[in-house]
Amino acid sequence: MNRRYRRAGGDDKDLHQALMERVLTGLDIMPAATRLTCSMLSSAHPSVAYGESRVHTMLYGIDGGETHIGALDLLDSEHSYSLFAAGESMGGTESDSGTEHSVTIRDKSCDLVIMNPPFTRPTNHEAGHGEIPVPSFAGFSTSHEEQMATGRKLKKANRLFGSGNAGLASNFMDLGHSKLRDGGVLALVVPFAHSSGAGPGRERGRRCGPTTAKSTSRRSPPPARRRGRSRRTRAWPSVSSSRRSAEERPARRT
Repeated sequence: MNRRYRRAGGDDKDLHQALMERVLTGLDIMPAATRLTCSMLSSAHPSVAYGESRVHTMLYGIDGGETHIGALDLLDSEHSYSLFAAGESMGGTESDSGTEHSVTIRDKSCDLVIMNPPFTRPTNHEAGHGEIPVPSFAGFSTSHEEQMATGRKLKKANRLFGSGNAGLASNFMDLGHSKLRDGGVLALVVPFAHSSGAGPGRERGRRCGPTTAKSTSRRSPPPARRRGRSRRTRAWPSVSSSRRSAEERPARRT
């Protein structure tokens, strides 16, 4: 967008404040990730001041008696809460209550949604990880109770693509689909097996049906020393992109 604006003779510095305050939204459960994102975005024009950003650290696990599943809290709602918005000023302190920081992303409001979901599945019946009840929600050393509670909440969420066998990427596709406007683009960084495995077959079939007009998938080339693989899962990543279509078409099998 900035490149196009510059080609048209504009100065993208003039857009930076509005971009940070009203256009770009970033959600993650890791404070380090949101702070780094906000810092990198700010460094594009460090002399331009802006107010509260829309880069949020989302609630995760059980907090105040409520169960939260990060950005996936927005599957059934246009509103959620976060721990804090990166870049905001709160007199040098951060609040302990997530209720003071709201996140609003209206359904069918986004032109572009980019996601890098965890390469994991709720099921776990292999290798030496049988002691972890719900690997998808085992981050941050969550307890057995929290893993079971977050797993139950995800099962209750609205699902078009979501499938335990296909992994969390399918649930994030539900989130992206609900927030994209007609003609909007969804891009996902997923394991390469996502484009050919049997588990994600339901998602692929529907992605080629009523939800999208075009879908492409590209595997990252294997670089030297296997740097392209996920360090923890050893899976090759690929980028899958789809465009939401307003046309209702029956899903086809793949």
